[in-house]
Amino acid sequence: MASYFYISFVSLLLCAIFVIQASEFSQSKVSTNVSCIGVEREALVKFKQELTDPSKRLWSWIGKDCCKWQGVTCNEKTGHVSKLDLRNPCDGLERCSLGGKIHIAANKLKHLKYLDLSFNNFSTQKIPESLASLKRLEYLNLSNGGFYGDIPHQLSNLSNLQYLDLSSGWSVHSLKIENSRWLSTFSNLKYLDLSNTYGLDSKEWLSPINMLSSLEVLILSGCGLEDVPASQHVNFTSLRFLDLSYNSVNSSIPHWFQNFSKLEHLDLSNNDLQGIFPVVILENSPWLRFFDVSGNKLEGELLKNLSIFCNLQVLSLCYNKFSGRIFDIKGDALICGQSNLKTIDVSNNNFNGHLPNQFGNFKDLEILDLSWNSILGPIPTSVGQLLSLRMLQLSSNKLSGNIPKSIGQLSNLEVMDIGDNQLDGVVNELHFSSLTSLTSLYFWWNELVINVSASWVPPFQIQAIFMSSCKVGPKFPNWLRTQRALSALDMSNVSISDEVPYWLSDVLSDIEELNLSDFVLTFVSYSDTFMKVQVD
Repeated sequence: MASYFYISFVSLLLCAIFVIQASEFSQSKVSTNVSCIGVEREALVKFKQELTDPSKRLWSWIGKDCCKWQGVTCNEKTGHVSKLDLRNPCDGLERCSLGGKIHIAANKLKHLKYLDLSFNNFSTQKIPESLASLKRLEYLNLSNGGFYGDIPHQLSNLSNLQYLDLSSGWSVHSLKIENSRWLSTFSNLKYLDLSNTYGLDSKEWLSPINMLSSLEVLILSGCGLEDVPASQHVNFTSLRFLDLSYNSVNSSIPHWFQNFSKLEHLDLSNNDLQGIFPVVILENSPWLRFFDVSGNKLEGELLKNLSIFCNLQVLSLCYNKFSGRIFDIKGDALICGQSNLKTIDVSNNNFNGHLPNQFGNFKDLEILDLSWNSILGPIPTSVGQLLSLRMLQLSSNKLSGNIPKSIGQLSNLEVMDIGDNQLDGVVNELHFSSLTSLTSLYFWWNELVINVSASWVPPFQIQAIFMSSCKVGPKFPNWLRTQRALSALDMSNVSISDEVPYWLSDVLSDIEELNLSDFVLTFVSYSDTFMKVQVD
C-alpha cells in the first residue's frame, strides 16, 4: 500500500540536499551580462547536430549567445557553460524525447558541472566514455535515458561528483556494472541511484559503497542483490535515504542497520528477509519518516511499542508474519500524544486483539489498511474522526457488531472495504451522509441489512459495489438509479425478489464486472426498451 502514497517530504529531500550548491547554477539568465564562450557555443552546436529532436525542444539554440538557449546555464562572471539540463520535460513521454548520438566535446566544455539527459531515448548507444573527461562534473543524471551495455568504469575519473543517477525504469535491466570497485572513488558523492541496473556482485557490492563516507542517499532497488553482508563493519553516518527494495535478499537484517542515526527513509520491501525484525533500528532512528518492509517473511511484535512510530508518516508492514495485539495502546492514549502517520498498512499479517478507540490521534491519516489479520471486536466510533482518510480497508478479519454511524462523516473517503467479517446491524442513510468522494464500497460476506428509503439520493457517484450476502431486498435498490459511473456490481445473494427496473440498462451501460446471481427477478417487457440481464 505504501507504493500508492509517497510523502512529499521525500521529493523535497532529494531536491533540497542534492541541488549543487555552486552559485552559477542558481543565477538567473536575465541578470547576466556575459555572452557564452565561442568554442563552447560551437561544441553545443555540434552536440545538437548529432541529436534527433522531434518535438523541437532545442528550437532556441540559434544565435551567438548560447547562455540564453533553453537548458543552458552559464557562469555569470566567466561566461563558461556550467549547466546543461536536457531532461525530458514531458514526464518521460516519447514525443518529447531527444535521441540520436551524444557528442560531448569534453575539451571544449571543461567547465561543465551539471549534466542531465534523463528520460530521453538514447537506445542506440552505450554511455559515452567521453563523459569521463568532464572532470568538473558534480551532477550527472542519465536515468531512464535508454542507454544499454556496460557502464564505463572511466566514470571513476569524475572525482568531484556529488550526484550520480544511472537508474532504469521498472523491470528494465539494460545497464550493467561489470565491476563495482570503481564506485569507491567518488569520495564526494552524496546521491547514488543504480536502480534496475545489473551485475553488482551479490556478496561484494557493499565494500566499495561503504567507502563513500559522504553518501546521504543510496538507491539499489531491483538490482538482483541476494545478500546483505552481516559481518562487515559499515559506517554510513551520513545516510538519510536507503532503498534496497525489489531484490532477493534472503537473510536476516544485519545488526549494522541500527547505526543509521540520521535515516529518514528506509525501504526494504519485496525481498525475502526473515527472522525477527530488530526494533532497535527504529529506536535509534529518531528522524525516520518512511518505513516499508512489506513483502518479506519478517516476524515479531512490532506494534508493541507505538512510541517508536511517533514521527513516521508512512508505515508499511504488509505481507509478513508480524504478530501481537494491533495498536496495543496503554493508558487510554498514544504515548506520543499526536501521530504524524499518513499511511498505515499492516495487512496480511497475524495481528489480533481489538481496535483501540484513540483514532482521533491520527489526524493526518489518509490510508488505513488492516485487512487479512485476526482483529476482533467492533469498529470504534473514533474512526469517524479520521477526516483526512481516503482508504479504509478492514476486510477479512473477525470484526463484529454494528458499523458506527460516525463513519458517514469521512468526506474524503474514496474506498471503504469492510468485507468478510462478522458485522451485523442496520446500515442507513446516516452511514453515507457525507461520503461525497466514495468510489468503492465493499460490504460483502457480512450480515448487514441495508435499509435506506426509496427516495434516497446518495452523495457519491460510485464505481464499484460489492454487497454479496448482505440483505438489500426484497425490492431492487432504487438509489442505484442515480449512479452513472458504475463498472463493477456484485449483489449476489442479497434477498431481492422484484421486477427488473426499466432504468437498469442505463446504470449498467459501462459495466465490466456483474454478479446478480441468486436473484429472484421478474423480467418485464417495456415498449421503448429491450434489455437482457445475465443473472447467473
